[in-house]
Amino acid sequence: NSVTIDGSYEAGIEMDGSGNLDVIDSVISHSYGEGIDVYQSGDVAIEEYSEHTLVCALQAETYRLPFMPTRAGIGTDMPALHPETTRLETDPASGRSYLACTPLHVDVAVVHAHAADSRGNVRVDPKLLWLDNEIINAASTRIATVERVVDHDEFTAAPHRTTYPHFMIDAVAEVPWGAYPSSMFPTYTHDKDFFEAYSRAAMSRDPDDFSSFWSERVVEPE
Repeated sequence: NSVTIDGSYEAGIEMDGSGNLDVIDSVISHSYGEGIDVYQSGDVAIEEYSEHTLVCALQAETYRLPFMPTRAGIGTDMPALHPETTRLETDPASGRSYLACTPLHVDVAVVHAHAADSRGNVRVDPKLLWLDNEIINAASTRIATVERVVDHDEFTAAPHRTTYPHFMIDAVAEVPWGAYPSSMFPTYTHDKDFFEAYSRAAMSRDPDDFSSFWSERVVEPE
């Protein structure tokens, strides 16, 4: 199976205690942290993309296309890291080069939103940002965690504010503060101190620093 994990949750595949590395073969991450041994062992594949090439790969999966073209990434070292998924090609009609981003399959997508109703309609206030929509569209199974569950009447009163209608979502879970330590604008902002401590621990050459951070700031607090 292939599980795509958003960069917000990269804090260590091996540290969750599950040991189920056999079910994960790809990770989207911006810092390896204590999990560097997992990546170096080859149990988890590393593929480095820019944000836009990642968007194109997800769009190719959504539209069931062999690839999505983009000019992003041309002239950088990134395409050579995985030429089978980011192919440098030339348009025979115009002679212009482009990067062909092949589909990125997503088994399960989990996104966080502001509200949902009992029927599974989901709303992001005030509008949708970042990659959430691309990931939801590309995924086979879609789960939304939300700050609160509201009456269905709140959605029917303003249907144009529905971000994901019920037929796009397979399951909803009410998880207040579910985006923490990231922000959930305008409900709450990010925890600056947490991210500064995270950055220091992730960049430290001493692996014990990240172990301590993970234990003190993630595992132990209730």
